[in-house]
Amino acid sequence: MRGRGRFHWVLRTLGAILIGWACFAAGFVAYTHLRRSVTAEKRGQYLQPAGDAPAAVETGVRQTLRAFGDGYARRDPNAAAAFTDRLFAANGDALLLGVNGGEWIRGRQAVTQFIGDDWRYWGDLKVDSSNAVVWSQGDVAWTATTGALRTRGSDRPLRLTAVLIREGNQWRFRQVVFQWDDHDPETRDLFRPESYFQLWHRLTGKLLRHDGR
Repeated sequence: MRGRGRFHWVLRTLGAILIGWACFAAGFVAYTHLRRSVTAEKRGQYLQPAGDAPAAVETGVRQTLRAFGDGYARRDPNAAAAFTDRLFAANGDALLLGVNGGEWIRGRQAVTQFIGDDWRYWGDLKVDSSNAVVWSQGDVAWTATTGALRTRGSDRPLRLTAVLIREGNQWRFRQVVFQWDDHDPETRDLFRPESYFQLWHRLTGKLLRHDGR
């Protein structure tokens, strides 16, 4: 009888652990898929009105942003060193802040390594260089724009800000900052039926895209 009681206790314990793990997994999935995106209208308002940079400066900064986006579109890790040599300032520290905790990347060599890893493992980054807001004073410019990261068939909005300096006829980055542009789900979202419809549509949509249908 003691052995049978111990066996039942073990089963109950394992069952409780499995239920707890399932609840945690379900909560994690819901958390990652129920983020609320900022509306397209509001994101468009970010880029209005234009900054105070002269037209020539604005054009040069946007060209550098466009080249930055093109590099992320090609995603060739072997080109990371040439990419940072061309787009980041030759003199002084380079600083890149990623979207995740601890992603404080300082120095040209570290930035090159980080960008190469982005191109190996991150998603497809899209940067709106054409509508970027640009400000400037002398040989220093700063800019802000919107973008999105596509992973597994869905886009997650982000913002990009940067500080650039003029070296010769080209504007080069001294600092680049990525930020997600969405909201984490709130506790009250768990009590809204539409949250579960949203979660269902997102998960089934990803499965269909994964199957190629």
